[in-house]
Amino acid sequence: SGDGEALSQSAVNQYASKVNKKVSTCVLMGDIEGESALKVEIRVNADGSVGTAKVLGKVGSTPVAKCVTDAVKTIMFPQSSGASKKYTLTYAL
Repeated sequence: SGDGEALSQSAVNQYASKVNKKVSTCVLMGDIEGESALKVEIRVNADGSVGTAKVLGKVGSTPVAKCVTDAVKTIMFPQSSGASKKYTLTYAL
């Protein structure tokens, strides 16, 4: 099924960190007081591109979320065979 090729969480975190600056800029745009982290659920296509990205929790319906998902979608992950894979990225605030 190819699931064995899923990235480890530490590898995912390394890729996630490539857009830390962009995410920080997004966070400054909005009022997301009381949140200690942003969690972003992504689906990575076989070619390594991010197919979908969704900010979880209260922030999910704010302009900050749109900014963050746009940033996350610019990350290129390693290519893998088989189905798209789901990961959760966490950005501490």
